[in-house]
Amino acid sequence: MSISTDHGVVPEWDMADRLNKSLRVAKMSAQQMADHLEVHRNTVSSWLNGRGTPKKPQLIAWALRVGLPFEWLRDGTEPEQPDGPDGGGNVLLPRMDSNHQPPDCLVISLPSSDDAIDQQAA
Repeated sequence: MSISTDHGVVPEWDMADRLNKSLRVAKMSAQQMADHLEVHRNTVSSWLNGRGTPKKPQLIAWALRVGLPFEWLRDGTEPEQPDGPDGGGNVLLPRMDSNHQPPDCLVISLPSSDDAIDQQAA
């Protein structure tokens, strides 16, 4: 018995596929992305189902939020990599946490103006 494997052309990934994959990789829901982009959940759902595409500013914000290249989300291409510090083409940027801070970021709390007034009075 033989099995025919002549099924034609393998489909290309479209933007909806890449948007779905980006949410899975970032462990985000469509609602979380809608809240981030300040659009309705149904708008994001339509993009995820291929019934429309986000505008460029929204796609840029999406890429920044999920930590993936804008070019890959837009058309499936990887951006040109500049030479890294070691001469290679890999330059890694830190992925932002949910507060848009690099995970190794040092946060310093500055005293408020009220604290400065209290210290001068003492």
